[in-house]
Formats: sequence, C-alpha cells, structure tokens
Amino acid sequence: MIEIGLALAAASKAFELIKQGVEAGQDATDLIGKIGSFYDAKEKVQEAKEEVDRQKAKGIYASGSVENYALKVIESEMKIAKMEEAVRRIFVDKGKTPQYKRMMRLREEERYRRNQQQIKDNRLKREKLRKEQDFKNLMFAILAATFCVGGLGWIITFIGSL
Repeated sequence: MIEIGLALAAASKAFELIKQGVEAGQDATDLIGKIGSFYDAKEKVQEAKEEVDRQKAKGIYASGSVENYALKVIESEMKIAKMEEAVRRIFVDKGKTPQYKRMMRLREEERYRRNQQQIKDNRLKREKLRKEQDFKNLMFAILAATFCVGGLGWIITFIGSL
C-alpha cells in the first residue's frame, strides 16, 4: 500500500518536471511523458485514499489521528486539483485545447472501461470462490455420509453379533 503523502510527493515531483519543461520552452506535446507521470501519480493518490478506506471497512485503522488522515486527504485533493488545473492551462496556453479535451474524454472512457473490467473480474472471483465452497461442502457431506453409513454398518454388525 502506498501512503498518501508519498503519492502526493510523486505527483509534485512530476508537476515540477512539467513546469521546468514549460519554462524551458517545451511544447505540451513534448511533455507527454512527464504529464503521464503526473497523472500516474495522481491516480496513486486516489488509490492510496481508497486503500485506507478499504482498510477501515475491514476494521483496520491507520496509525495517527483521524484529523491527520483527513488533513492529508484534503491537502492531497487540493494540491492535485491545483496542479491539474495548471496542466490544463499549459495545453490551453499552447493552443492545444482540443488535444486536452480529447485526452480528458479518453481518460474517462478508459476509467469506465477499467471499472467495468474490475466489476467483471470481481464477479468471476466471487463465482470461483462460491464454486470452491460448494465443492468443499459436497466433500464434507460425502465424508459425513460415509461415516454415517459406516457407523450404521458397525452398529448393525455389533447388534447382530449379540
């Protein structure tokens, strides 16, 4: 699990590289790799937040106060939003608004596709676990029936020998 602060630091570093590229006169399209790194780090921030939420749902709580956690989440959301707006401005200022809009549309489409794939994978996993449990239950029932029949045979043999 990645910590929110580490993910935010990675996003900040990627953003600084983008800013340096812009200051050096690089075009928005020349910064695609750095921008990609920024968005990867942005996603890691979100994943870190979701992981903490999953851990809380399991009854596992992070160390530190809830206030500290809340501040980290809010801080990361605010900083990421500010950096993302600056990235958008880079595209707009360089006359690449259509490319930025297309990138955002593709991002949403890919996020939707990944979410749907995750839902499908989770269903398959649950189905596999259910089948495994059904198989275990069947084996237990067969074993229990075998013991019952064996025990009944033993009782009949014992009574017949009296």
